[in-house]
Amino acid sequence: MKSPIRTRAGGVAAGLGALALMAAACGGSSHVTASSHATTSSSTSPTTAQSGAAAVTAAAPSGGGSNSPGVTAAPSAGAAATPGSAAPAPPPTSSAGLGPAKTPGPAHAPTVGTYQYKSTDANGTVTQLQVSIKPAKGPAGATDQNLTISSPKGSESSDYAWSSTGVMVSSTTLSGQQGSIQCTWSPDVTQYVFPIKVGSTWSSLSHCTTTVAGAPTQVTYSDQASVTGIARIKEAGQVLDTWVIQRHTVLSAKSAAFTFNVDTTTTEYFAPSDGQTPKEVSDSKTSGSYAGKSFSSETRTTVEAETLSP
Repeated sequence: MKSPIRTRAGGVAAGLGALALMAAACGGSSHVTASSHATTSSSTSPTTAQSGAAAVTAAAPSGGGSNSPGVTAAPSAGAAATPGSAAPAPPPTSSAGLGPAKTPGPAHAPTVGTYQYKSTDANGTVTQLQVSIKPAKGPAGATDQNLTISSPKGSESSDYAWSSTGVMVSSTTLSGQQGSIQCTWSPDVTQYVFPIKVGSTWSSLSHCTTTVAGAPTQVTYSDQASVTGIARIKEAGQVLDTWVIQRHTVLSAKSAAFTFNVDTTTTEYFAPSDGQTPKEVSDSKTSGSYAGKSFSSETRTTVEAETLSP
């Protein structure tokens, strides 16, 4: 399952969800608890945009071209910036009558309540998603929330801490007909580093040790994020100025019985005023082996907000 509100550890949910299916296929227990340890690093590079520029725009979603509906996109904007380097600032443009994008303001945690999103796959199949955000207890100086995304196939629940320096993910639990997987990240996984600016980069590396079908299983998750520009989009009936963030996430698992790898690239449009990502486009490649047989698949998913007020 993909999280529509991007306050989570990148592609962790999609990878762990697939790992839950793998656990069921291997005859694993109905509940898997993962202990973990993680390392996280971040860096921020100055923007190359000229001082006082009215706006910059960003690359269209990966593989989606420059004509994605409702997105202000410059065809000249390339892939995500190399971590540690400043991203080039494409010229201001206007698309779909929305006008030029403006630099988004400070980030705020999303309002507690229930939201509606939809997920569309490459075949045009739409899955409705319900997002519930509740207050949670956490460290002082942070706004702590629990976010649960529910679909007909199951749910994903995560705990987040919003502070002046960024957003951290402390735990993730996925539940479905095949069972559930729970992972507590230590230290927490970095979702965002504030303040966000064009050229900002950060990364995370995390490891969980679980038991699948009675065998120890090592899970590794990595995430690299680059802020490549800003874009004006229209979702849920609202025109929004967003940060465009390119992510590359890899989740892999290995045990005596199987190997498993999910490699995902994502273009996300983060609206800091709402604390949400009203649009993201992800391409994932899944591969591995089980019982001596190899498997692989590729998927593209577009997630969009249908409501941005609870």
